[in-house]
Amino acid sequence: MIEQQDDGLVAAGNERVSSDMLPARGYGRVRAWAAGYPLRSPFFRLLLITLLLSALHHSVALETAAYVAGLSFLGGVRYPTPFARMRGARARREKRAASAQRTANKQAEIARAQAVLLRQNSAEAHLVALGDKEVLFSEDGSAFIMYARQGGKLIALFDPVGPTECRRELVLAFRALAFSLGCKPVFYQASPELLSLCQDLGMRGFKLGELAEIRLDLFEMKGKEWASLRRATNRAERDGLEFEIVEASDVTPLLPDIAAVSNAWLAQNNAQEKRFSLGFFTEDYACAHPLAVLRQDGRIIAFMNLLVSGESVFVDLMRFVPGVHRGVMDLLMVRTIEFLKQRGYRRLNLGMAPLSGLSAHRNAPLWDRAGRLVFEKGNRFYNFKGLLAFKSKFDPQWKPRYLVVPKEANPFVCAAASAALIGGGLKGVFRR
Repeated sequence: MIEQQDDGLVAAGNERVSSDMLPARGYGRVRAWAAGYPLRSPFFRLLLITLLLSALHHSVALETAAYVAGLSFLGGVRYPTPFARMRGARARREKRAASAQRTANKQAEIARAQAVLLRQNSAEAHLVALGDKEVLFSEDGSAFIMYARQGGKLIALFDPVGPTECRRELVLAFRALAFSLGCKPVFYQASPELLSLCQDLGMRGFKLGELAEIRLDLFEMKGKEWASLRRATNRAERDGLEFEIVEASDVTPLLPDIAAVSNAWLAQNNAQEKRFSLGFFTEDYACAHPLAVLRQDGRIIAFMNLLVSGESVFVDLMRFVPGVHRGVMDLLMVRTIEFLKQRGYRRLNLGMAPLSGLSAHRNAPLWDRAGRLVFEKGNRFYNFKGLLAFKSKFDPQWKPRYLVVPKEANPFVCAAASAALIGGGLKGVFRR
């Protein structure tokens, strides 16, 4: 009961509240009384404790769930918890383990492919060791196709490597793999023999260019047609350029020198490393094969690596310090050819001259006319004419190479995907 006291205070239980603070009458006085009463009532105390415990329980449960999930929201701040850090560390360990396993699998795959190469004359297939391509083996493991994926295309590089009787099996397996991945199968730099097989399977081919191959047993620098090249090499040697073959086991001490040559060449040409159908400079790749080098006053000024398989040799990286001597690459190539001929090798593959040998007739197919236009006007992006002129100096045999695509595929789109793969992306297509 609420009673008026003489001192102007109102008593509510044992609590005393100023009468000036109470409403005049009705519900307001009941609320004022209730503000002091529940703390004295066991029932209300129990109810209050129950409500507080319930709220605390839900808050703790929510916070614990967030904590285990890896986040804490205490105080409105979101921050990682020890559980999250533990899970993050475990995820990083698992990621490193998976990466190590992929690397081990890739190395095993490359070693298996290189074992196949030992029995073949496909020196250019040593590009499989760069690790930027996947490998599809035949059922018996005696042959393989190397390929990469780009823009919805599964692009195979060169012909299948291995016995001829495995070719059809591998081509069919590659097509099936491409379709299973939702990709179109494409063969880049296919030989006329592979083109014929693919045409039987409903595909079609478009000429990419011509591959320059030197028959080493027939190579002789005799006659008037070789006079200019003889003068260039003789002048270079008189000026102090010295030729040397460095075996793969002896390359490691030379790595700083050849890396400097490579960097100078890339910088001068405003070029970036290519991929897929061309090698790129790495220490492992440089040390894996013999090098032909030129020195001037003891300093290496030019080199090229020699990929060897059976009786064939493939020249990949050809780099020199710009501005040192006009005849540097002529001398390097001529002395390399003579050295390989003396060692009994039969073929030297200088690689493809892109877009060479396309039809120049006014009624030529659109593919040929477009290719000729790029060859004539695209020297800003790639040294088409210079590469053709250099390789022509050594009187090679020219062998056509093709882009093979499904009948329903657009060859220009497939060619663009191949170029992007080689250039390391679309941006690389427009750089040398």
